[in-house]
Amino acid sequence: MACETAEMLAGRKKKKVALIHSGTPDDLGKEMEPLFERRLMIRRLEKLSVPVFSQTSPVEISEDGIRVGGLIQK
Repeated sequence: MACETAEMLAGRKKKKVALIHSGTPDDLGKEMEPLFERRLMIRRLEKLSVPVFSQTSPVEISEDGIRVGGLIQK
């Protein structure tokens, strides 16, 4: 659901978004079926320049943004 929401916000709404994902890069969107749909979604996010931060979790949420820990960007 997060991938679809990020795509909609970045694409249709022209918002600046980033995905914060607690799992590994290979785990992102793994619930999507069939597998090729996952690959297409990741390509669309890349085309929209949506950064994906894997193995990351929010540390602080404020009016200025979100501070995260464990940062790995793909």
